[in-house]
Formats: sequence, C-alpha cells, structure tokens
Amino acid sequence: MRALRNINFGTKIVAIVITVFVFTIAITLVLAGNQINRQAMLGITQQAAGVSAVAEEIRDSVSTLWEDGIVDQESLFAEAQKAMQGVTNNAERLRIAGNLKMYEAIPIVASWQSIEKNAGELGFEFKVISTTPRNPRNLAEGREAEVLEMMSQQGLTSYHEIDKDLNAVRFVRLINVQEGCLLCHGNGETDVLGFEME
Repeated sequence: MRALRNINFGTKIVAIVITVFVFTIAITLVLAGNQINRQAMLGITQQAAGVSAVAEEIRDSVSTLWEDGIVDQESLFAEAQKAMQGVTNNAERLRIAGNLKMYEAIPIVASWQSIEKNAGELGFEFKVISTTPRNPRNLAEGREAEVLEMMSQQGLTSYHEIDKDLNAVRFVRLINVQEGCLLCHGNGETDVLGFEME
C-alpha cells in the first residue's frame, strides 16, 4: 500500500488508462471471437443445407425418371425378385441389393451416393441415420437418436447444433417420403426387395 503512495499521480493515471485499455481489448477480442464462431456456424449450416437441397433435387430428378417410365422398372424388378428368391435374412438381402442394377437407380440411393462422393471435398461427414433402419450401420444412436426424437416431437424438418466434443457442427435434415418412393415401397407387407414395410 505504501508503494502505491510513492508513485506519482501521473503514473497512476497512466496505469489506470493502460489497465482499462487492456481490459477493453480483451473483452472486444472475446466478443469478436464469439461473433466469428457464430458466423462460421451459420456458414457451415447454410452450406450443409445447400448440399442437402441438391441431394433432394437429385432424388426428385431420378424419381421423375421412374415415374415417367424412362427407367425400365419391369426389368429391374424382375432382376431383384429373381436375386431375392429364397432369401429370408435382411443382412443377406442388403448385400445382394447393393449389387443389383436397380440399387443405384433408386432415387434416394442416387442422392446419398452423390453426397457421399462429394462430402469429403467440402469437409463434411455424411451419414444416413434412422431410428428404424434397414441397414444396421444407419442406426441412430446416442446424440443422433436424441436429435431425431426431438425433431419428431417439435415437428422440425432440420436442426443444427455445435458438438463441442467433436468440434463440429451437426446438421440434420429429414428426408420426406415422395410419391415416387411408393413405386417400390407401396402397398403390401414387403417391398420389391422383400424387406418388411416401415
């Protein structure tokens, strides 16, 4: 305390001004950092929304090919039914389905394959998730399952958040069933590949 009394008044004023200046800069840097993080999240979210919009457009375009009869449905369905004869195990069904000509012509498959091919270049990790998937690798677990449940309860079609543990932005968008989906997933207890209807 005595040392402060020995400092002249001008030095005390300079010390106070420097302290206020440093404190102001520190607060400004923190606020600017938060703003930069918000802007980055917004940019990433908008980019992810754009990618998913393109994916929906791909799905819709391929679906139109099916609806307009441009895709030879009879031949593809016949190939699928022949390949699936006697197959009762869903894991085997999935393995066989992935090798059929029909598989890559399925609108939603064409859509997600396009995203998967380009996601890495954009710095994204792309996943198809569901609470009731045909393919076990698509089972939503942990936070993914929580997000899907929350979206269902709140009627949301898309959702984003920062996952601090992964140091990533999580963007989830629902895929709506289109009329074209019903060509394979229409009426009955099983679809064209023999999977039980969801």
